[in-house]
Amino acid sequence: MISNQEPQPIKVVVIGDSSVGKTSILLTYTQDRFPIDYIPTVFENYSNVICVDNTQVQLSLWDTAGQESYERLRLLSYQSASAFVIVFSVIDMDSFNNIWTKWKPELEKADKQHLPKIIVGNKSDKQNDPQKFQIFWEKCEQENLRYIECSAFLNNKIKDIFEEVVRMTIREQILQTMMRSKRRQETIKHQKSICQLL
Repeated sequence: MISNQEPQPIKVVVIGDSSVGKTSILLTYTQDRFPIDYIPTVFENYSNVICVDNTQVQLSLWDTAGQESYERLRLLSYQSASAFVIVFSVIDMDSFNNIWTKWKPELEKADKQHLPKIIVGNKSDKQNDPQKFQIFWEKCEQENLRYIECSAFLNNKIKDIFEEVVRMTIREQILQTMMRSKRRQETIKHQKSICQLL
């Protein structure tokens, strides 16, 4: 049953190397079409109300440029982010390696390492090497990160990416709310004990 409350806002920023298919994933998801022409992204965003597990969400998706020259602009898009989708191409090992050498460090630099993240291997329609999948999956498992392999071209598992990132974000927000409540209760309890001593 869906409640009549305002949709919960969730901002997801999509990052990764240039030409890995970030914009293609977003257009396939939001407009149900694969873009034929490649147009490098500087900055785009998309917004839509969706329902995931009976929770209405105002999902705001932010597309970013992967080029080094856009780092400052990209970092601005990280403000008030709820979660990140880090995209690489399964046919480009450098883009996978850059997750660990460029993208995760950039999130740490922006103090966003604690937010939910999903690693997405795009272009699965162009690669069918099970050993590579195993390498990708194992590395993400070691890093305690969720991994989804998809094809924007075939619209395969695109919806799964965003539903999963919304679920992860909602769980994280509930956990943070519970932790704040617990800290508040402990503070009140501590203050009462001090008052009793006085």
